[in-house]
Amino acid sequence: MTRLFTIIIPTVNREKEFKSALNTVLAEKYAALEIIVKANGVSWNIQKYIADLNDGRIVLRRHLKQVSMAENWSDGIDQAQGEFIFVLGDDDGWYAGSLQIINNLLSSNEGVNVITWRRDDFGWPDAVACIRNRLHLSYEKTFNLIESRVLLRKIFSDELSHEYLPKIYSSFIRKTVIQKFKDTYGSYFVDPSNPDMSTGVQVLAHEARILRSELPFSVIGTSGTSNGASSALLGHGITQNDVSPEHEFLPIWGMGAGPELAILNCFARAKRIMALNSVSLKYSTRIIRYILDLPPTSRVAALKFFLSESRLNVFTDVEKEKLLEIKSKNFEIPQPVTMEGTIENLITKGEKGAFGARIYTPSIGVDSIERAVNFSLLLRSLRA
Repeated sequence: MTRLFTIIIPTVNREKEFKSALNTVLAEKYAALEIIVKANGVSWNIQKYIADLNDGRIVLRRHLKQVSMAENWSDGIDQAQGEFIFVLGDDDGWYAGSLQIINNLLSSNEGVNVITWRRDDFGWPDAVACIRNRLHLSYEKTFNLIESRVLLRKIFSDELSHEYLPKIYSSFIRKTVIQKFKDTYGSYFVDPSNPDMSTGVQVLAHEARILRSELPFSVIGTSGTSNGASSALLGHGITQNDVSPEHEFLPIWGMGAGPELAILNCFARAKRIMALNSVSLKYSTRIIRYILDLPPTSRVAALKFFLSESRLNVFTDVEKEKLLEIKSKNFEIPQPVTMEGTIENLITKGEKGAFGARIYTPSIGVDSIERAVNFSLLLRSLRA
């Protein structure tokens, strides 16, 4: 059975990144593909660019004046004709050839409405220094059916990262499931300020099982104007051009104070609106751990941020006491993780294991998401 898939690419004003991202999708050979470009207040001539491509798979929809992310995404979902929908960021990349694999997996797992996957990640040349020009690849190839409520409990209790959520940024979700969200809650997203996280929680609350692929089908790109990771890493007290050695090995998803609180607020809002009474929310323990890992100057700023009256309501009484204890004591700071050798020689050493590889990209001429995707696909072919 050949299914119609829709890939929505929302874009604001990242012309270079958008063109590179779109090229990775245009390389897909699967026939039944709809590409919806959602131009949100774009100032450059995107209409002419799309027309000149002359590719019948592309549908351009424009907001002349910029609207919220949730509104832009919602319009794209409304317009989608595909049976399954996925949203690709305009600085992210798609692995051509993945749709046939996904279609086959759905055919062999009848009744599954959501397939989600691990993402590779790439730091654009203008990203925050500690992730700039880094390409992290996974070599895993396993596929597993997962009980949704079990996964939701593990994420809410901070046993697993929020990256395991079947978010629409890293999943194909059947359109009828997304429509059910709107019919139930009046919107596709229970937290319009965080549509990506919302879809992940909503899927786990509504679907009995999901299919997860450890083989990545997309690459999340972090550019200098990314909404998420770049601004999040700045929450660690890292400036855009900070190249201090101790920052080289920060976890790629070590989120800053603002994004962590946004995730926690999204979880709390979803739990309340969706009446998830049987699921305990302990994600705030992650924030406390995050504060403990910060350098002293950054920790002071983070404590001030979280101890403000308007934000304390997301913590339990025990957690509030812990925050005050951290404020009153001088805790030992964990030493940063170090590795033998330099980033530059990882491409020759290969630093490869069961998980994958970490590569310094200027040495291989990778300076865009399109080149990162092509290089990764080349490595896959060589390892096959």
